[in-house]
Amino acid sequence: MSDWKLGLWRVTSVLLIIMGLGLMMTGVIMADNPGGLFTGGGGAWVLALIAEVVGLAAFVWGMYLHRRIKIRRYFS
Repeated sequence: MSDWKLGLWRVTSVLLIIMGLGLMMTGVIMADNPGGLFTGGGGAWVLALIAEVVGLAAFVWGMYLHRRIKIRRYFS
């Protein structure tokens, strides 16, 4: 894999990690204060749960890509 592609994958993995952490923090904020973000407050926990799950998936995928890129760089 060429250097620019490797750099692009590295940037993508770091952005996924940051996005995952941000989504998980958003889910925690929405779960803590559902009435502050949504006037009804009834379905806010569903959106908070979705934000948590998507954030965790993005974080794990970003960590996996980041680790795989490092391993491929040193052992190829």
